[in-house]
Amino acid sequence: MKILLIFTFCLIIAGSDAVTTVTGYRGRSVEIKCSYNSGYEEYKKYLCRGRCSYEKVLVHSGSPAEDTRFSLYDDTTAKVFTVTITDLRTEDEGTYWCGIERTGYDIYTELLLLVQTGIRNYILISTGAVLLVVGVIIAIYCIIHRQGSETRTRHNLPQRQMEIMKMS
Repeated sequence: MKILLIFTFCLIIAGSDAVTTVTGYRGRSVEIKCSYNSGYEEYKKYLCRGRCSYEKVLVHSGSPAEDTRFSLYDDTTAKVFTVTITDLRTEDEGTYWCGIERTGYDIYTELLLLVQTGIRNYILISTGAVLLVVGVIIAIYCIIHRQGSETRTRHNLPQRQMEIMKMS
């Protein structure tokens, strides 16, 4: 029974490392934040894609990336390095690894980048714009209609006064 409990506890701990998901939009920039523990401030940091190997490192601290859309900034005070990807593309979607280079095995944190096309946002913006235009047209119509009735009332006023005077 004890062995079963220990085994179950180990499985729970092993499965608790949820993958961080980052969502970006096609054509925009996305920031990927990778935190690390104290003591690693002076170590080299990097971001790689897929099965992480030296050839798949997209950006490395201290040197510019081959693909200029990628940049890395290491905030050693906050113990977070941030990778910015500009002009996000749908093919950028996938599994990435935040890495800290050290003797022996590097430290990795897995993350999943999702790239949305933003079509839903365009639909919402378009719907909002259409409603705004319709609202403005209705407001203009109401203003013109009100001004027209005031003009008719003013023009009709002397005629009504004349009719009242004739009746008396």
